[in-house]
Amino acid sequence: MSLEFLNLHPYLNIMLKRKGLYFLTALIMMTLGTLYAYLLPKKYEASSTVFIENSAINDLVKGITVSPSVEDSVRVLTTALNSRSLILSTIKEVKFHRNLKSEQEQEKLVADIQKDTEIHVAGKNEFRVKFRYYDAAIARDYVNALVRNYIEGETASKRSNSYEAADFLKEQIAAYQEKVVKAEADVAKFKASQGGGIDLDAGQLFREIASAQQRVLELQFRGKQLEEERRILLAASDPVTMKLQALQAKLDELRITYTDGFPEVEQVKSQIEALRGDSVRKAGAQAPGAEPSLELRRINAELGALRDNESALQKSISANKHLLGNIPNQKYSLERLEMAKVSQKGMRDLLDVRNNQAELAKQIGMRDKDVCYRVIDPAVISYTPVSPNRKKLLLLNLLAGVGGAAVLMLLLEQLDGSVQGVDAIRSLGLPLLAVIPQIRIPQEIEGEARRDRRIYLMSAAYFALIVGVFLLELLDVQLVERVVSRLDLPQLFNRLP
Repeated sequence: MSLEFLNLHPYLNIMLKRKGLYFLTALIMMTLGTLYAYLLPKKYEASSTVFIENSAINDLVKGITVSPSVEDSVRVLTTALNSRSLILSTIKEVKFHRNLKSEQEQEKLVADIQKDTEIHVAGKNEFRVKFRYYDAAIARDYVNALVRNYIEGETASKRSNSYEAADFLKEQIAAYQEKVVKAEADVAKFKASQGGGIDLDAGQLFREIASAQQRVLELQFRGKQLEEERRILLAASDPVTMKLQALQAKLDELRITYTDGFPEVEQVKSQIEALRGDSVRKAGAQAPGAEPSLELRRINAELGALRDNESALQKSISANKHLLGNIPNQKYSLERLEMAKVSQKGMRDLLDVRNNQAELAKQIGMRDKDVCYRVIDPAVISYTPVSPNRKKLLLLNLLAGVGGAAVLMLLLEQLDGSVQGVDAIRSLGLPLLAVIPQIRIPQEIEGEARRDRRIYLMSAAYFALIVGVFLLELLDVQLVERVVSRLDLPQLFNRLP
């Protein structure tokens, strides 16, 4: 199988062609990378672990009052600890090595702190705050102050919320008490306006109406009886009237069988007319001031009393029917007012219960007995930096020096427009007449060999020095670190904004 693509000789020839420049470039890049790894300021990490737990009082008052849960506190933990207001208040306590003369510099410091702060939530009731900074003491002080301010802020916030909730409930209770008084007044006013009719029983009214109607029927029947008795008395006192009644009965009987034009019918009608004329003449001739008989006066008096009783009963029936018709509307209006009163009372009573719960929650919050924050692992000074990772940086630096110099040589080769050999001329399509080889004298070859040896020796020595620095770092020997620190070079990076 052909492995022409793995042929590295052309690239090696390019490197050897410019070996001096290649070694110089690679060593310069490695030197700069090594200086960067040691001049890069160190960051120290401080961390604090906080445990959140519900107080035993929460279990005792469960169902009686409302207490904040641990989950609610953990849910907004990251946002709260990285909030700008909390960071600014903590900065005032911890003196960072920065000159905060303007608002822009202050915002830059807040942004850097937010970037270097990590919040890790473990489970539902534990979190850890980590912060990285160039000064280990400042990192420790900042973490401890941040955790302390957060706990104090959360406690004060819960206490403030309890006070606000209690005050709000008291205001609402007073408002609903006024609504209850108004609702009771509306119910009393409505009952008074109905004159007691609102308390009537519809069934009782139905029974009274039925009883009155039955009494009316009895009075009407009795009245017909009295009218009949009166008629008989009047007929007995007047024979003409009796005869007229007999003829009238006969006429009615004939009309059932015959029409009005039948002779017998016409005869009876003529007799009736004649008797009526006689009756009128007799009535005119009767002496004025004649008094009716005692029995007739009794019947007339009783008929008058019956008519008066019937009229009174009809008025009572009409009044009861009117009341019966108004009962649904009255009851609906009353029920609506009663429901409004009950609703306002129910809300007031519920607010009373909530107010008692809020007062209990306020007392618990005043003593900080609802949620307990325990700092189980406060931040301490760390003597081992967490960044930069010099081992990793130095290894990458060696690889970048070798590879970067090679890339630069290849780029220079591509930019070189001179003829590099016979093949380059042939690729142009020009006729090749002859090739004159390069003639080199032994002294020149020897001088070039000595120069190459010096380059190889110096480059190897310098490269060995850089590799030695890397090996010292791998072995955790702080020789180079002490030299750099004694020269105070990292302070240049610490002063950067």
